[in-house]
Amino acid sequence: MQGFDNGNDMNSRQSNIRPVFIIGCQRSGTTFLGSLLGGHSECVCVPEAQFKFSLVRDSSEVCGYADLFERLSENWRFKIWGISYQDIKPFLSASQGSPKSLLVAAVRAFAEKVGRREPSMWIDHTPENIWSPDVLLEAFPNAKIIHIVRDGRATAASVLPLDWGPNEILSASEWWDRSIAMGLELESRMPEHDLIMRVRYEDLVQAPDEILTKLCVFLGLEFEPEMVTGKGFKAPGYTAKQHAMVGSAPSLDSMSKWQKTLSKRQIEIFEMLSGRYLQELHYDLLNPAGVKPLGLFEKLKFKLLRVFKALYNRWAYRGRRLSSGLE
Repeated sequence: MQGFDNGNDMNSRQSNIRPVFIIGCQRSGTTFLGSLLGGHSECVCVPEAQFKFSLVRDSSEVCGYADLFERLSENWRFKIWGISYQDIKPFLSASQGSPKSLLVAAVRAFAEKVGRREPSMWIDHTPENIWSPDVLLEAFPNAKIIHIVRDGRATAASVLPLDWGPNEILSASEWWDRSIAMGLELESRMPEHDLIMRVRYEDLVQAPDEILTKLCVFLGLEFEPEMVTGKGFKAPGYTAKQHAMVGSAPSLDSMSKWQKTLSKRQIEIFEMLSGRYLQELHYDLLNPAGVKPLGLFEKLKFKLLRVFKALYNRWAYRGRRLSSGLE
């Protein structure tokens, strides 16, 4: 990672902090995994950082930190971090530098805020990581990537009631398929033992000590039992309701809840559309013999449902941001 201007001790510490990017379909446990890894004494798990992509795309750019921070502070996603320019300044060695350097300084400032001084790794669980992994790796060639996968039927059951994302089973299937395809394609280009490791959400829930130990080996860390408590990240108020499991130990209840939440027909349709990926990831189908194909009336019903729920979601989503003081 690129350092700062004068090469002092602060620069060295800045450049040595190693990013760990969690990728995976939304509602697959990215934040949950971040909370477990963030419980390690050498790690800090930061809030979602969608804004980072604009900061790292041109690492050669030189800019004034104060002006850049002022623009960044207008981003409602960055507001969630709850840090000021005064918090960041101690981690800047000059008045100007690359936008990427400001990002790393913000990570350091957030770590200081939550009582994690000078961590060696920062855990980024931003869902959008799945769409731009090459941008992240170009900016941070020393990064590690963890690809978390979860039963697509569970992710669908988790996202359908929310005020964002796919809102009916057809679009939920397409959404999950796209994310899985992106993650598997990235895996095929990278040696697992070196830069990327896949973990199944269900394995993490069933055997957290075992899976976290393997992840620690991958990251070059010593396993710490405290990680299993899930106290390594506190979800911001804006998303706390959607991240009910974050901040607690893994629960087996989350594994099969989808079988009660989804209707029989929703499960049939999802398996019909996404069965190939489900089986490739070793998830058993409930309807292996095939199901009744989608009829014209069903397609129309889902299309209308998508439109009406999208209108409601737009209103609910903005209301949630307003109530959290982010607009």
